[in-house]
Amino acid sequence: MLHKPTVLIVDDDSDMRLYCAKALESEGYRTMVSSNAAAALDALGRQPVHLLITDFQLGPPAPRLAGHPRSQPVLTGVGLMQKALAVYPGLRVLLMSAYVDRLVNTPGIDPTKQPLLRKPFHVESLRLIVHDILHASAMSPAQSDVPPAAVLVPRAHPRFQVNHAVVLTGRFEGQGVVSNLSLGGCHVQSSCLVRPDTYLTLALTLPDLVQPLKINVAVVRWTRPGVFGLEFRYVEQPVQERLARYLSKLSLSLHSLLVPRHRTGSHPD
Repeated sequence: MLHKPTVLIVDDDSDMRLYCAKALESEGYRTMVSSNAAAALDALGRQPVHLLITDFQLGPPAPRLAGHPRSQPVLTGVGLMQKALAVYPGLRVLLMSAYVDRLVNTPGIDPTKQPLLRKPFHVESLRLIVHDILHASAMSPAQSDVPPAAVLVPRAHPRFQVNHAVVLTGRFEGQGVVSNLSLGGCHVQSSCLVRPDTYLTLALTLPDLVQPLKINVAVVRWTRPGVFGLEFRYVEQPVQERLARYLSKLSLSLHSLLVPRHRTGSHPD
């Protein structure tokens, strides 16, 4: 695209609309905002929109006077999505909600395909998922069957074999064990059924730390039965520094095991 895409943000909370709009405008996106589904459908008809971001629970267009029934039911974010896609099938949609557990059980929602963003979220999480929705190349079925090793790029960070507990939250929630850990990602052994491009938040337990490390945004890059690979997309700087120190200790320990120690007082023949 020669120009940045246009994003329509729909939320009955004016602060949330402003929060999202500023986060995306700082990346060059054009934004439009609406407070309800009716206004959003009207906006979609006025100019092309590439991405619709809508809250799950939307308020009515205007306060209703006592004794005056509504002419039509209030649309939720899911209802807005369905009406919009019926008219604009190429439109991409991101649903956001503080009640993701309720949202994934809503009729018409396939949590394995529909991008969902849990509130509250960091602006970087929003920017990353919007970028991926709009710009990530869709893989064909044949490509999606390629083993992970065939599509991995050279690693920027060394990985270490570990065995640490992790709690997963986001579109899927559960627990697992982290292995093959680096500054840029990890493998997770878990019974959770996730799909590539799923966004998760991690609480990673490391030795000698009272509080787990929070990986704010991680994206699933590949899956196999019982294990999947994660790329860390956003980690706050203090957490990244603690993780780097821990991995540095692992590197030193590994080096001391691999390098033979010279015996003091000995001389070569």
